[in-house]
Amino acid sequence: MELTISFFIILAATFIGTALPALGLLIYCNHQRSKYSQDYLKRKGKLYSYEESHE
Repeated sequence: MELTISFFIILAATFIGTALPALGLLIYCNHQRSKYSQDYLKRKGKLYSYEESHE
């Protein structure tokens, strides 16, 4: 009985150990992408306004 409990604990720890970093990485990548896309849009907007002002 104790063996199955410890086995489940190890299994749960392994699952958490693999799932959490993957989830964290997914959230981090998504956050970075949204941050970069906003920055890119701002830069694109500035670029367009810069071109228009120099015509």
